[in-house]
Amino acid sequence: MKMKCPRCKKEIIYDLKNEHRPFCSARCKNADFLNWHDEAYRVPDQAANKEDLEKSDHPLPKKPTKPP
Repeated sequence: MKMKCPRCKKEIIYDLKNEHRPFCSARCKNADFLNWHDEAYRVPDQAANKEDLEKSDHPLPKKPTKPP
């Protein structure tokens, strides 16, 4: 079965013999792992509400107010 490496998009054959599957190489596999480790990828555990976002390190931008 042919597919693309999720990291570099190189076409590979998805095979049990490929120890790096679904990646094409150890380099792509490790780069992806480091992104998870460095929290570049995140999976939310619950929906954030407005109050939580305002308290976070990355709050929502303030809406501009209209002049009177």
